[in-house]
Amino acid sequence: MRYGNTLKIIAVVHGKSEYQICSFIKNELRLGALKILADKKGQKSIQITSLRKFFDHNIHLRSEEDFKREFNNCLELDEEGKPLIPEDLKIYTIMDTDDCSPKQKAEYKNKKMFEGHWAYEYIEPIFNDDNLEQVLLKADIKIKSKKKDYVEIFPTTAKHRQNGAIELKDFKNKLSKISDTNMNEFVVCCLDEAEKNKFNNQRNL
Repeated sequence: MRYGNTLKIIAVVHGKSEYQICSFIKNELRLGALKILADKKGQKSIQITSLRKFFDHNIHLRSEEDFKREFNNCLELDEEGKPLIPEDLKIYTIMDTDDCSPKQKAEYKNKKMFEGHWAYEYIEPIFNDDNLEQVLLKADIKIKSKKKDYVEIFPTTAKHRQNGAIELKDFKNKLSKISDTNMNEFVVCCLDEAEKNKFNNQRNL
């Protein structure tokens, strides 16, 4: 199995804008290690108030057995040919925080809401206070006519790729200066994984 095809990162996204950004990162870095989970590709939003329910009922996440079965083709195998969950697996949840109570927001950030779930140790909550659009504006990433700007700044097709596409390291640096989000941690993880892929692929040539 090629290193770059082994599952390492999962992004559970709030909605369409987050799905667009994660798809852009996946395409830019050719990151087969990243899988994106959403409700109807972000057409229907996942809110903090329904996130635990999503983890408990989504076919990929509801149990360790389901996880191994659904991701079987991109997991490393043990000596008996059984799928293994990577020790360094990261499950990032990328959420707005303007649609829940202060208590729910706190329990999301400190992971209390995930207690008892089999994937607890792998979950990394990413927050955008109060929402992604506000965070991007504070980071000097101009979102004006929301849908059009997202597909131009974070393009996933040649049709939308113009000079306005953001460079990922610049995106990471801009996010790192904003205290209203920790989304830079997700971007850093993806960039680091892409570097590992490059190193391993070169070593195997």
